[in-house]
Amino acid sequence: EGGGGGGDWGAPVPAVSAEVQKVKGQRPFCGGWCCAQVTLVFGASIALSVGPSLLGEKAENPVLKIVGLVLSGLLPTAVLMSYCYCSFRRSLLKKQMAITFCEAILWLVPLMGVFLLLRFTTGFFSWCECEEVCPAGSEAGSDDCERVCDQGANCYAHDAFTAFILASLLEECLKYLAIRRITFASLVVDAQSLFIYSACGALGFATVENVLYVLSGGMKVAILRAVLSVPLHMSTGLLIGCSLGFRRFLSTPVRCPLVLVTPVLVHGFYDIFLFWGSRLGGPWGAIGLLLGCATCILGWVRVRAQILQLEAVVPQTDVRPLIWQGTVRPPTVLCLPCCWAKPEEGVERRLADDGKAYTYQEFLTYFGDEDGARAWRQAGPAPLPTRPVPVAMLGRPQGAVTGRHE
Repeated sequence: EGGGGGGDWGAPVPAVSAEVQKVKGQRPFCGGWCCAQVTLVFGASIALSVGPSLLGEKAENPVLKIVGLVLSGLLPTAVLMSYCYCSFRRSLLKKQMAITFCEAILWLVPLMGVFLLLRFTTGFFSWCECEEVCPAGSEAGSDDCERVCDQGANCYAHDAFTAFILASLLEECLKYLAIRRITFASLVVDAQSLFIYSACGALGFATVENVLYVLSGGMKVAILRAVLSVPLHMSTGLLIGCSLGFRRFLSTPVRCPLVLVTPVLVHGFYDIFLFWGSRLGGPWGAIGLLLGCATCILGWVRVRAQILQLEAVVPQTDVRPLIWQGTVRPPTVLCLPCCWAKPEEGVERRLADDGKAYTYQEFLTYFGDEDGARAWRQAGPAPLPTRPVPVAMLGRPQGAVTGRHE
């Protein structure tokens, strides 16, 4: 399988309990260390966005100016991906992070085709454009010029369609394709790895978009997007990864439309607040920006809640010993869209006292929510019918019998 799927494995799997962190219940929603990390990451993103663009503006060589703006668009992504890897490196493979990042960029090709088709066949993006009106003798962009926007209902409907369909729905579908392909792959050994690979897919798309906007808007746009737009794209990718994580690790039935609902709404409302605030002008621009910030924060609150919920049940494990043992297949670059890991190959089951294998949902149904979650964490792994999947070895209690996966 491309990107980390595996073949048919039949070798005995050594116990790896020494490499597994025990789950000790759900962590606090956000403590002092969490807030400090967020502040540090945002501070680094802003500093690395401002620095290159300032140097580029002072440079007389136009090539250096372009290089400075490109770096301002790239470095926020580098900060976020570096933070993710340093925080969860035991579960991650840098090669797979790069593969998912680049795959999301490749999925931009059909999206650009749709945009170009709309632009040249219907002129859609030129409808309801705002114009800059300048007095006689004034240059464009001067303080005397005034931005005038059509206030017709059709223009607000145009903004809504652009925000929720063209910008939000299509972009989130592309992120879903990049993330869903590896959701059930063997190298996704725990919830943390799926989260970060999801973030990499979202950041691949966000990076290209960010560079294009920064090249046209300069340093102010670089700062604003480093604080809002890039983290927003990352949050919607994480929302997709969290929803798929419930299917991957907890056997919760999740369909594609349900996976996309929350990311599309978060992304769409963020865009529409900015679009309408810009069209109304005056103080409404600031109000739209504040509402966009609030939408981004709410998206991250939802991400944090889902991550904690999954981490409380699925312990973290080290992927590298599993590769050495032959349990996990290393990531490879193959045909991306046609190499999806199948869901039935990645659903985790654990052994109950009766010696039979059950999913997480079946544990909850029989024991109840609290007792079922506790019994799940204490249960031993169950053999899968096709190949061993690493998550089936997580949380192995001491003294559990090591079996052979057929």
